[in-house]
Amino acid sequence: MKDKLLGALVGLARAMDESNMGAAPLAAMVQGLTALDSGTGLEEALDTLRRAKHAAVPDCAVCQNPCGRTADLDVQELESLPPELRDAKQALLSAAIRYARQCEHPSLPLLTQALFAVGYAWFTQEEIEEQIKIIEKEIVS
Repeated sequence: MKDKLLGALVGLARAMDESNMGAAPLAAMVQGLTALDSGTGLEEALDTLRRAKHAAVPDCAVCQNPCGRTADLDVQELESLPPELRDAKQALLSAAIRYARQCEHPSLPLLTQALFAVGYAWFTQEEIEEQIKIIEKEIVS
């Protein structure tokens, strides 16, 4: 279930753009990250993420020619990465969870960028480490 939840978190991040940033996707991401960390409320968080993604990109659910841009992450893709990159992505996910739990007013663009980086293999280890620094700076602020 945690793999599906992580996949849905990345899927929602992939669906975000300037036209659909709002309170519902932010709340869904925070709920999903919190559930991923605690291991409780996973099904409810998954449902909330799916509803938020459908609201953000309603046409994707009925598209006759899906492009995959907003697809949920297949967590098995992470397993095929080099160990140091996989570890960096895990550290970024952990930082995003801490940020979601500790910040009173988390930033949707910051969470979106972090989850987007977790979900795409073309982010370099250096780019991921820079994302972690940005998140940790925001947690301290």
